Amino acid sequence: MIFISENLVSQDQVDYFLNNICQNFPNFAAGVIADYHGFPIVSKITDKFPFKEQELALEAIAKQRKFVDNENYIKIVRTLNEDDSIKLVIFLKRPNQNINGYKTLKSIIKRQILF
Repeated sequence: MIFISENLVSQDQVDYFLNNICQNFPNFAAGVIADYHGFPIVSKITDKFPFKEQELALEAIAKQRKFVDNENYIKIVRTLNEDDSIKLVIFLKRPNQNINGYKTLKSIIKRQILF
């Protein structure tokens, strides 16, 4: 189990959340949920993605520095809770053909009650 701000969240719950996002984007390459220190909480990374989980977690919280510099991917960063302490970073393979997925992503994040 993962301990987050006095609430216990199961691995199955966060896996379900990330799988929901993967289904939304057929060009999904990697996704990481990280805390405000840059520690990964959970990740889903495809086999051929060239970067490691820790680099993606740091990319989620970095404001001016890049840890992942690859022009073959589109980076999406979203906050998952009200105090901005939990971040989600998603990398999609280019070209991005699923523009409608961004609206669905927004509703998936709003519906989640994990963070």
